[in-house]
Parts: sequence; C-alpha cells; structure tokens
Amino acid sequence: MPVHSILPIDTFLRVAQVFNWATKRHYVLWFTGEERERHRRIEILLKRLSDKGKLRVQNYGNKKVYIVPRFRQTDFTQINHGLGVTEGLVRLILSDRTAVVIPERKFLSKVRPEFGLVYGKKTIYYEFCTQDNCRRLNVLRYKLHSYQEFITPDHVVLFVMQISKEELKRLLLKLKPEGNFLFTDYETFKSVPLGQQLTAKIYLWEDGNEYQLRPDQTSPVG
Repeated sequence: MPVHSILPIDTFLRVAQVFNWATKRHYVLWFTGEERERHRRIEILLKRLSDKGKLRVQNYGNKKVYIVPRFRQTDFTQINHGLGVTEGLVRLILSDRTAVVIPERKFLSKVRPEFGLVYGKKTIYYEFCTQDNCRRLNVLRYKLHSYQEFITPDHVVLFVMQISKEELKRLLLKLKPEGNFLFTDYETFKSVPLGQQLTAKIYLWEDGNEYQLRPDQTSPVG
C-alpha cells in the first residue's frame, strides 16, 4: 500500500493505538509494505506527535521507540516485549491485509493475547514470550489451560518464543501442548520474507512437525 506525503495524522494515530512499542521501521512497513531506510512523512509525524505528547518516545539502544501514552511501561524488558508484539502484528498483517485486528484491551477473558486477527471465520491469537517468560513453566501451562477453555476449532493460538529453536523443542516436551496451538522461535519468525508469514512452514505443533499458519490440506489446526 503506497504512502505519499499526505498520509493523514488521524490515520497514523489509529495505527499507533493498535501498536505496542514500535520503531520507525514498524510504521514504514505498515504503511508501505517494504523495508525503507527513510520516509519523510512518517519521520515528520513521529516527531510532531512526540512533541505534542500524543506519542511517548524513548531511546532503546541506538533507536528511538514510540508508544501511545496509555502504556506506562518504560523498562527494557517491557520495551523488548512490546517490540516483539508489534513485529508480529506487522508481519502477519503484511501477509494478509484483509484481517480485522482485535487489540489486547478488547479481551476480557482470563488470558489476554497480545492481539487477535480475524480472517472471516478464522481467528489467530498472538502470544509473544520473552526469554524470561519462557522460563516460567507454570505461567505457560496456565495460559494453555485457560485458552483451552474458550477457543473453538476456528481459533489458533500462535506462540512466538524468544529462545532458540532447540530450546523451544525441549520446552514443548515439558509443556506437552494439545489442541490448536502453534509455536515458533522469534529468530525463525523474523527470517521469513515479508508477506509469507501465514504460509511459511515454521510453526511447530504438538506432534513435533512444522506447519503453516494458514490452514491447508496438511494443517492439523484451524
């Protein structure tokens, strides 16, 4: 979706309301669909909205990261988690822009995914787990159990884990997930070419095999 110099500020803010912590790159990808080092209009809007207090800005390593003011978290761990959430949202949307986004604040269940994406009758719930989250086995087991109480056959829960693929495989042997759950490690997830997130066969199921996220004739879920 090409973006020109008259990208409206209200359109930009609607996207910011859906994002967690995000870099300029995330906004550029969302609005242009491609990796671009510079985008003058987006740079202007980020500066203008930050100056007006409609976006919070913070240094994160050698980058600036942005978020709407309702989010209070500013420590390294929360920013790291938020960037993983936004990376997942952007990549999945670029794979199919027909999706309807359900932000986290809309979920009232015991377990709250980072966001949901609705494709017709199918829904994907996204969970991003930092390296620290992945060590909390009881928390992960609680999440799996809670999801099982309300998901239907048309729902898929995707866990993107910030650990290596080998660590993920060992973790799944301990968790023994059953049902509509798919898992991948974050580095593999990010290595997929833009636009192919739904069809790349990188998602581990309970049988230890990898499948694509969009259901096909081989998919065990969805």
